[in-house]
Parts: sequence; C-alpha cells; structure tokens
Amino acid sequence: MKNISTLLLVASQFFSVIGSSLGQFLILLYILDHSHSATSFGTSMAVISLGRLLALPFGGVLADRFNQKKSMLLLDTCYLFLTIVLIFFMDISTHYGGLFLIIFVLGMLSAFETPVVQAVLPKLAQGDSLIKVNSMISAIGHLGIILAPVMGGSFYGVFTMKINLFICCTLFVFALSCEALLKIESENVKQQQSSVIQMDRNDLKEAANYLSAKKIILQVTLCATVLNLLIGSMIQTLIPYIARVYLGVGNIEYSILNINFGLGSLLGAIIYGAWSKKLARKNLWFLLFLSGICMMVVSYALMQRLSPTNSFWIMNGAISLTLIMFSMISVHLMSYVQVKSQPELIGRVMSFVFFLSMLMTPVGQSLYGWLAETINAQSLYILVLIVGIITILLSILIKPLMKKIRMSV
Repeated sequence: MKNISTLLLVASQFFSVIGSSLGQFLILLYILDHSHSATSFGTSMAVISLGRLLALPFGGVLADRFNQKKSMLLLDTCYLFLTIVLIFFMDISTHYGGLFLIIFVLGMLSAFETPVVQAVLPKLAQGDSLIKVNSMISAIGHLGIILAPVMGGSFYGVFTMKINLFICCTLFVFALSCEALLKIESENVKQQQSSVIQMDRNDLKEAANYLSAKKIILQVTLCATVLNLLIGSMIQTLIPYIARVYLGVGNIEYSILNINFGLGSLLGAIIYGAWSKKLARKNLWFLLFLSGICMMVVSYALMQRLSPTNSFWIMNGAISLTLIMFSMISVHLMSYVQVKSQPELIGRVMSFVFFLSMLMTPVGQSLYGWLAETINAQSLYILVLIVGIITILLSILIKPLMKKIRMSV
C-alpha cells in the first residue's frame, strides 16, 4: 500500500509542480508581452518571491499541525480556483494590480506546499527508500523548471491565454485525483487551545528550540544556507551576466545555458537517487571540493582570453558539472534533516531550512550583481577564482560534518 501511495504522491507532485510552474511562466510572459516593461516584469518576479518568503515560516506549522492529505488537497484546490479566476480576469481587467495579487498568493501557496510534501515523505518511506523518493521529488521540482519554459513558450504562440490556463487547470485536476487516492498513516494532530496567531508563535518557537538543541541539524541547515548563498546565487546571477554581457553570446547559446541550469540539477537528483545506498554512506565533501575546482576551470578559461565561443562552452560544461554535484549535496543534506527530525516537527524544521535558503537568495543575488557592476569586466575571472577557492576551503571545513552525516543516514 505504501508503494502505491508513494507513486500517487510522486504523480500528484508532477502534475502540481508542472501546473504551477507553467502557470507562473505564462503569467510572467503575459505581463512582459503586454507591458513591454522590465520594471513590471521584475516587480512580478519579486512579488512571487515575496509571497514565498512571507509564507515559508508558516508552511511548516500547516504541515505539522493539520492533516497533511487534506492540506495537499486544499492547496491544489486553491491553485485550481485561482487559475479559474485568472481565466475570467483576462476578460474584465487590463490592469496588473489584480495579476500581482494573484501571483503573490500563488507564491504563498508554493511555499505552503513544500514543507507539507516533505512532512509526508517519512510516512511513506524509510531509510534508503526515503532518500530515493526524496530524490524523485527534488527531480520533479527541477523538471518543472525545465518543462515550464519549453511548454509555455510553445503553447503561448499557438493557443490563447485562456486555453493555456485551462491546460493548467487540467493538470491541477490530475494532481487532486492522485491526492484523493493517497493513503497516509493517521496523525496525532494537536488540539487547538489558543488563537491561530498564538498557535503559530508557539509552534515556531518550539521548532526553534528543537533546532537549538539538535546542533547537528542546525549545522546542516547553516551549511545548506551558506552553499546556497555562495554557489547557488553566483550561478543564478554572475554566470548569466558573464555569458550575456562579457562573452556576448547569442540567444541560442544563452537559452542552452539556462536549460542546462535545470538539467544539471535534475541529473544530480536522479544520480543520487539511483545510487543512494552507496552515496549515503560516503563523505560527500569531495563533491564540494570538485565544485570548487570547476569554478577555477571557469576562471582559467576567462583569464586566458580564449575566444568567446570556447570560453562559453568551457564555462557551460564546468557549471553543469557543478550543478550536478551541488544537487547531490542538497538532496543528501535534506534527506538527513528528514531522517533525524522528530516526525511531529518535520514540517516546521524543513520550512525553517527552506526559509533560510530562500532568504539568502536575494542577498546573494544582490551581492554578486553589485560586485559584477563594480569590478572591471576584464577582471571577472578573479571573482570566480575567489569563489572557487572559498568553495574548496569550505569543503575541507565541513568534512567532519559530512562524515557525521554519512554515519547517521
């Protein structure tokens, strides 16, 4: 029964993630296409991120406090309802204020959904099976990043916006159908003895106290946060800037680079899931060490003043390898947190981890953006080199921590 429920959960996540990713891509493209304004486009992306950031601390409370199957059904029902509202909204308004409000709520829903799903996983799988399922869920998230632009770009030029949104509705209906069939172990849900605000405050305080007591989990959380700040933000911000502005690559090459961002992360999750028994018992510090080496390869290619084409393909290959290894490390860390956290606190703990990582994303993006503007374009290789060196030193520093995780998972 658990195997069937696991498959249903994976299927529901596939339909839900593709539906929400496709919907957000279509809305952003619609705003850009009709406003022709970089400000409106940038604001819309910031609104989605703000919704996620504000909701993440409370997503864990939802996952731990309420029935998780009903929570999943409620969230995808909200996705479906908002998409239907969007279909009618296209007829009655041309203002973007309403769209911003809807995508803000969509961002909040995505933040609520993540910890709920993470809290369900330990109830459907344990040990090596949990790691494999976690890898599959992570792979689906990366697959959504890849498929949404491909599907959205293809559909947008062929179908009307209403038909495209109707396709999203169909995906959410499939997700709801899978979730309705899910069989999850009964939960001992705490009784509500105070106001919702007081309950949230108490639950978040309980999770914070738990993390303070569990030093190893807190260290893993901080490790994931630093990695996201150091490597994730650099790849999202600095590498596209170097490719487009410094190397001056064309649209095709730039598209390939962005697709490889998703493919690298997807392959990393798949590889870790396929060899989880072996990898879970190894000290994966060397993957971070190799990531630092890849950064130094990128720096060397830029320093040697190779042709833009050669520099681009060397950078593209090195960054793709970095993303594969970075994704494997991320799945490893998240699996450890799930395995070692108390079942009744998993949602809040995972929510805290995702909140910290997401909080550092705009900080890292702003920092790398400022550095790229400040440093002479010809000297960008120095910045990449420094990141590579720091990554190597960090890999050596966290080697004992990764050893403890290897022994515990």
